[in-house]
Amino acid sequence: MMPKNITLNEVGLREGFQNLRRVYSTKLKLTVLDGLLKAGMRHIQLGSFVHPKVLPQMADAELLFSSAPKLDNVVYSGFILNEQGLTRAIDCGVRKVETSMSLHESYGFKNTGMKSDRSYEEMNRLVRLAHQHDISIRVGLQCAWGVANEAALGPDTVLSYIDKLMALDPDKICLADTAGLATPEMIKEYLDIIIPQIGGKPLVLHFHETRQGGQANIQAALEMGVREFDSSIGGLGGSPFIVNTTGNIATEDIVKIMDEAGISTGIDRLGLTETASQLKKTLQNNALKSVI
Repeated sequence: MMPKNITLNEVGLREGFQNLRRVYSTKLKLTVLDGLLKAGMRHIQLGSFVHPKVLPQMADAELLFSSAPKLDNVVYSGFILNEQGLTRAIDCGVRKVETSMSLHESYGFKNTGMKSDRSYEEMNRLVRLAHQHDISIRVGLQCAWGVANEAALGPDTVLSYIDKLMALDPDKICLADTAGLATPEMIKEYLDIIIPQIGGKPLVLHFHETRQGGQANIQAALEMGVREFDSSIGGLGGSPFIVNTTGNIATEDIVKIMDEAGISTGIDRLGLTETASQLKKTLQNNALKSVI
């Protein structure tokens, strides 16, 4: 049964901008944020609290959070990977954070410099510390449906990790198709055993468009009962540690599909499309300038 409405989490200001080759100004990010807010976006991941030497594109996280309009009906969140990042988020007054670990050791070490056991230990500390400060925390699994040159680990292995995540008692759980390898059949196979295991714990899915199958994957997830997804304005994003990976599913594309299906997102598609178009023009113009 299809839902009457779904929730979209906009991740373009974090995952989209951090994957661009150059550093863009806080002013541009705030302009994009203004467009998102005017279009009705209410769940927005503003940035990532990581070391600026690792991701200089995210060095303005504190400034971005302090400059963002404070609105009662808008939830801003920040991505973290360790206690230092969470401490920075706490100091900024952030009320919601997201963190994740990789199912595949090879990708996880490239991404965070940590092995799986250490990543889980860090996640355990993050959940406890976040809750001590009354901060909502979402935990997730990267590469849930496989990674380049490595086969998917299968639903049973994913389920074993889900059990570990559930033991932490996070506020939400996210499964990320980081490499964009999932198919609708795989989505249904995994969710068929995962959803009963997590009970009423909210589940979020995060898809990439590597094989241009994100829309079909969302349809499959909707049929299985998922009601919350990550998306990125303009389809920006991708992982610097996976060759030929592409961005997240474009927010404006999902809104269009949902509008046509009679499923409410609470987002103005025309306003969102205009913001995406302006952002793409800005990025293209800057790319041309760097070539010239």
